[in-house]
Amino acid sequence: MVMLNGQTMRASLQVAPLNLHKPRSDSLRHGLSHSEHFHENDHNPYHHSNMTPPDTPNGSHEDLSHQPLPPPVFHNFLRAFYPFHPNYSITDSSVTLPLNEGDVILVHSIHTNGWADGTLLLSGARGWLPTNYCEAYDPEEM
Repeated sequence: MVMLNGQTMRASLQVAPLNLHKPRSDSLRHGLSHSEHFHENDHNPYHHSNMTPPDTPNGSHEDLSHQPLPPPVFHNFLRAFYPFHPNYSITDSSVTLPLNEGDVILVHSIHTNGWADGTLLLSGARGWLPTNYCEAYDPEEM
């Protein structure tokens, strides 16, 4: 029993499949009764005994586990495409760099949370910056 909106409701663990077979009008015109028509169409693709799972793909999961994953791409330089000006005070334990659009940053490391330790090339200031405000930058463009 299940409570729903304060009322006790019956819950069923299994639901029987519903198979509806509608006779074609042409078979009834040819003199077949409904029961004869039903047995004639036992090859119905929706009949549960004819259902099979799809073919297994050529490659299996075991094959994929032996393939090494490519190392994540580390970009040495980022360019800010959005300005970022934190509205909280900078503490001694953590320095957050303000960014202006177009600033180029030398990246020292990237944390898994998406923040990078970097140095602004324009000012030489080092600190943490959000990588989602930046894009990869090719140093050959400098």
